Amino acid sequence: MKPVQAQVIHNYTLAPRIFRMGLLPLEPLPHAVAGQFYMVRVSRGLDPLLRRPLSHFGYCRAPKPKSSRAKGEAALEILYQVKGRGTDLLSRMTPGEHTDLIGPLGQGWQPEPSAERLLLLAGGIGIVPLRGLADQLRVQGDKRPLTLIWGAGTGSEICCREDLEALDLELLPATEDGSFGHPGLATDLLEPILEDIGKTPVAVFACGPWAMLKKIAEVTSQKKIPCQVSLDEFMACGLGACLSCVVRGRARDHEPPQNLRVCKEGPVFRAEEIDWNVR
Repeated sequence: MKPVQAQVIHNYTLAPRIFRMGLLPLEPLPHAVAGQFYMVRVSRGLDPLLRRPLSHFGYCRAPKPKSSRAKGEAALEILYQVKGRGTDLLSRMTPGEHTDLIGPLGQGWQPEPSAERLLLLAGGIGIVPLRGLADQLRVQGDKRPLTLIWGAGTGSEICCREDLEALDLELLPATEDGSFGHPGLATDLLEPILEDIGKTPVAVFACGPWAMLKKIAEVTSQKKIPCQVSLDEFMACGLGACLSCVVRGRARDHEPPQNLRVCKEGPVFRAEEIDWNVR
């Protein structure tokens, strides 16, 4: 898969260290499935050499492009957190600049047609693929009740509230410092909500830190609730060749456990596919 040039149409701060970027591809890209990602170049030169994997957040309407080469009708959006030098460089890009990206890559969220309610759990920047999922469902005409539990360190990190309100979902925030919503972790709210839902068929979708996903996997396994998780691992190539993003799969049917490439077999997995005790 070759890199595609893209023009930056916006790149602004939503919260401390959290940025929202719009990119207008100069060539047609395959339509992304929620949960997929792009490998984005973060500088004009070769330093840093590696691209950064960034989840698909959604699409937006692009202004009339300055470049006559631009052919895309819609711009894609990514939401990212500045964690190191690469994402810091990305945050310094301004409208009109160009970069390139490879994608969409990986496996996205799978439909859960038997569920009557959908429960989404996000930890921090893990909101990105889950907002993409909620948006995709509504665009497809899916009217099932959506509940989003979003855990963060502090209230200022619970951003994009207008985007979420437009998706007709119930937002239940949780912050570790107690500044907004439930004082504590997102996982604190999981079992009480499942008890309230009762026997109504429900499916769970989650993205966040490993410990959070492990807890969610344990709860949903005990209750026999279908659960999908999106993993965030270091990636070098994003194409399945370098094996830098491998996680241990759970052994089945007396077969040895397999290594799963987050960039290729994932980033979305069924929770029961992962050996949560091996990190």
